[in-house]
Amino acid sequence: MRYRDRYEPETIAERLAVWFETSARGRVALWAVERLVALIGAAVALYAYSVFETNFRPVITDWRLEYVSREGGSLIVGGEMTKSRSCEHISTTVVAVPRAPRAARWTLYQLKPGDILGGSAPLGHSTWGPWRLVIPPQAAARISEIDHLEVIGSHRCHALWTQDTYYGRVPAEVLK
Repeated sequence: MRYRDRYEPETIAERLAVWFETSARGRVALWAVERLVALIGAAVALYAYSVFETNFRPVITDWRLEYVSREGGSLIVGGEMTKSRSCEHISTTVVAVPRAPRAARWTLYQLKPGDILGGSAPLGHSTWGPWRLVIPPQAAARISEIDHLEVIGSHRCHALWTQDTYYGRVPAEVLK
């Protein structure tokens, strides 16, 4: 076979492709690159599924505040909800959202599973509460700055990640 009859790669990509196919080190490197691409693809797919699950498969739907009463420096709240997925309750956070457009939010209260009598709610329609929300003195001094409260629950539906579900809003008028 003459030299000019043999194929000579012209670009760097062609030379790299020939190296991957013909040398032992190239085949090992190609094997590693293939596994790395598969691993990155699996990680992207898991992330996409977690975003989908959080946005389109909430644990709690149809959350409603039914009653609010004031006892000293705390609020007693309760209502109704529908639990659409059987997930373990981790915590429920009440976040104060200020009136100022870009002001920082702050956690007003956080309920842990031990704070809720009966533990996690059953599937289907049920009531929630009474929750005793103790308003810290530093937050009580800033009540006039609060526009509304957001209630967000955190649940564990499987071992891969926790899922936050936006329950709903509580108007600031209930704090006054």
